[in-house]
This record gives sequence, structure tokens and C-alpha cells, in this order.
Amino acid sequence: MMSELSSVTLWWKIISLAFSFSYILIENQDITRVIVITLVLLCLFTIQYFLNYRGMIIKSHSKERFQCIERVDILLTMGEVLIIFFCDVPELASCELVLILSLICNVIDDKMFYCIGGIVVFLYVNTEELDTILILVSMIVIIGYMTHLHVYKKWIFYRKETLRQRQELIDLEDKLKDNERLMKTIRYAASLEERNRMAVRLHDKIGHNISGTILMLEASLLQMEKNPEKAIGEINKAVEHLRDGVDDLRHALREERPVRSDINTNDIKLLLEQTQMEHGLHTVFKTDGDLERISMELWGCIQENITELLTNCLKHSKATAFTVHIKVLPSLIQVIYSDNGSCSPDFKKGLGLEAVEERTLNLKGRCSFEAGKSGFRVTNIFHL
Repeated sequence: MMSELSSVTLWWKIISLAFSFSYILIENQDITRVIVITLVLLCLFTIQYFLNYRGMIIKSHSKERFQCIERVDILLTMGEVLIIFFCDVPELASCELVLILSLICNVIDDKMFYCIGGIVVFLYVNTEELDTILILVSMIVIIGYMTHLHVYKKWIFYRKETLRQRQELIDLEDKLKDNERLMKTIRYAASLEERNRMAVRLHDKIGHNISGTILMLEASLLQMEKNPEKAIGEINKAVEHLRDGVDDLRHALREERPVRSDINTNDIKLLLEQTQMEHGLHTVFKTDGDLERISMELWGCIQENITELLTNCLKHSKATAFTVHIKVLPSLIQVIYSDNGSCSPDFKKGLGLEAVEERTLNLKGRCSFEAGKSGFRVTNIFHL
């Protein structure tokens, strides 16, 4: 913090010297000794500034050297205070106060700085050596310096906080990319595992069946001339063997075929999760009833409506959440799409909403729109 605040302290040191020098000129006092002291102080200020600048460069590389520069900075500040004190120049009171406060700022924390600094200023301005003008000048300089210091510290804090949050955002984006790569790897591994399991099952059940049937047919060909009746019996056995194999194949495929509703609900979940990751829109998907009663055409209509309404929500609404609720009732299917964005009750349907309505009507369904302070809602009803 010492090196970061050095520029603020340097400016107020120079400002306090300028005020003191102007006061001496106005009072027509002897300025020869004051000029010498001012030049010495300016040289020390410059050395301090370049030391602090060097400290900022090596801070991340060598903590020991940085701590050494901090100690030298404190010693130089103490030397500047002693120079003004022993030269006995009351006109430099404002500069001396700035130096004392910068010294206090370097050795104590922020909470104690303003308390101790206030006490020092109060004691200093109540000395008998200072006249009213010098006290006013000193108070103006000190108030300006402490205010500038406070604002600059806040700026440093928010800058570091912004950099920290930006780094966290970069880390989260990297983790998200890693998660996406992991998900692709998992899907690929699952696909390979499924293909391998299916290949093993087909080989074990169907392969052995076909191999046995081939042997039976070959034996039947060899016996066809010598014993036709036995050959025909072997052929009939081979036909029965093949029928059993086909039945096993159909049974295996029936077991491996995924449920239609699972495929479509997974597609919807994937679409909603992708929107949530890319745009930060919280999405919810709820279902009630037997989803197997929903036809493939209706599933396609629902997915296209979700895509259209998500686009409409992101473009025209300030919503933070989007919900899809599918209810399968005994005689009808109800699909509700809703968000919590703001929308006027007197809204006009654009191309997107007209497409949703037309798509629903093509499947002999009904489509209604509701808008208000609580959000925007679209309801589709299809009769079974």
C-alpha cells in the first residue's frame, strides 16, 4: 500500500510547500533559508518517489528487497520531519503535518490512522507559534490530503476487487470449458460402452444361433441324397432354430430401444441447460402424468415452441427465470411456458409468437397468451 499511495503523498507534499512558499512571499519574509530547505525537501521527495516506484516493480519478485525499500521510505520521511522541526520554520507547518500523517499511514492500519491523525492535527494547530492564516492553510491541506488518501484507498480496493472478480470469472469459464470437454468424453465413453455391450450380446445370442444353424444346414446337404427324410428333418430344425434366433434378436432390440418420452425430455433438458449456461437464465422443467401418451409430432411442436419462446424471452424480456411444465391429463395435454419478465398486457404478437400459435393450431391445439407484472405466459392445450 505504501508504494501505491506514494504519488498521492508526493502531490500533497508539493502542494503544502507551494502554500507555505506563497505565504512567505505575501508576508515579505526572508526566503533564502526557506528556499534551501524547500530544495532539500524536494530532492528527498523525488528520491522517495523513485524508491517507491522501484518497490512496486520488485514487490512480486523479492519481498525482502521490498521490505528494505519500505524501511528506507520511513527513515526518509522521519528525516524530512526532523529537518523542518530543527530548522524552526513555522511557515512549513502544513508540509510537516503531511509528512507526519504519511509516516503514521505507513506504520499503522487504516482504522487507527484517522483517529491518531486527527489527534496529531489538533495538537499541532493549537501551538502558539502558528497564526490564524497558517492554521487555516494547514487545515485545508490536511483535509484535502486525508480526503484524497481515503478516496484513493477506496479506488485501490475496488480495483483489486475488480481484478479478483475478473480472475474468478476467467477461472469459472475455464472450469466450464473443462466440464464441457468432460461431458463430451463421458458421452463418447458411454456410447462406446453401449456399442460394446450390444456387440457382445448380439455375438453371444445371435452369433451362436446362426453358427449352429449353418452347421445343421450343411449336415442336411450331405444327407440329402442318402437320407432325404432325415435331411428334411434337419432343415426343419434349422428353420425353428432361426425362428428362435429372430425372436431373441427382436427381444434384445426391444430391451435396448430407449423409451420415446425419455429421448424427448432429455432433448428439452439439454436445450434448457445450454441456455442457462450461455445466457445465465435460470430454467426449470417439470412434468406430470404419462408422457408416453404424447406423440412424436407433439414432441416436435413442444421443442420448437420452447426454442422460439426462449429466443423471445432473451430478446424482449428482462426475465431471470423460464419454466416449462408439461401435464398429461386423462383427456388432454397441457403445456405451459412462463417467465418472470416484465411485459405490457397490451403487447402485440410478433413473428415468433405467431409461429408458436400456428404450429399449435396445425396439431389441432389451442394457444393462449397472458402478460402482466408477474411475467409472460403461453399455454398450449392438445386433446387426446
